[in-house]
Order: sequence, then structure tokens, then C-alpha cells
Amino acid sequence: MIVRESDDRWRVESGWEQGEALRIERDKEGNVVRLVLAGYPVTREPTLWV
Repeated sequence: MIVRESDDRWRVESGWEQGEALRIERDKEGNVVRLVLAGYPVTREPTLWV
């Protein structure tokens, strides 16, 4: 389960990622440009993140 903390921040309450934050990053126009879970970007394609 995941609960909303604010408009662009959520917290995982149970499961493998319990306690971790999900952050939504937006551009100046308010469009979602990136999701970050536990400090790692969430992508549709596997990538190497450095």
C-alpha cells in the first residue's frame, strides 16, 4: 500500500519498499518528467543509472 504525503510525494506503507518515498518531479509547466522511488528513477526501459 502507498499513501499520499503531499501533491507530489507518496510513502510506501507495506511490502518490500516499506518506508521509502515516491517523488514526482515536474517541469515548469507542471508536466511529470520523472518518478523517483527510494532515490532511484523509475523508467519503462531498463537503464544503468550512475
